[in-house]
Amino acid sequence: MLEQYPDVMTVAELAEFLRVDKATVYKMLQEGVIPSRRLGTAYRISKKAVIEFMTND
Repeated sequence: MLEQYPDVMTVAELAEFLRVDKATVYKMLQEGVIPSRRLGTAYRISKKAVIEFMTND
């Protein structure tokens, strides 16, 4: 599913994968829909968190 993406994704990479704009991803991260880590002003999202989000029913 995410073979071409690194184990830790950026907002831009996640937006590309989900086919949404970055503002949507920022909103999802700020609301805790997908767990992430914040490093200064940048978010980092684990591939594992994305897979769990995509497979949750």
